[in-house]
Amino acid sequence: MIEGFDLTESCMQDLAGHIEVHSEILGWQNTVSGYFDTLHRQAKRAHDRNLQDQTLLSPDIPALKRIMTGYGDNALADVASDIDHWYSSYKW
Repeated sequence: MIEGFDLTESCMQDLAGHIEVHSEILGWQNTVSGYFDTLHRQAKRAHDRNLQDQTLLSPDIPALKRIMTGYGDNALADVASDIDHWYSSYKW
């Protein structure tokens, strides 16, 4: 027992799995968020190179952001609930 928790190797592995999933989902969300910055940079480069493709020069970033709103939020909430359940299960 550590500071009010009844901890075993098995329960710690369970917690580590939940934390790993949480971290992975945050990474996915950050990748999507960073994608919009990438599109801005690429649009500028396309303009600097005098390219004429409007999909490169003016990607509809607001529309893409609307489509991706909430990306991963439900999964993140689910894993947060799993961590809360883990906490309740092992707290004395």
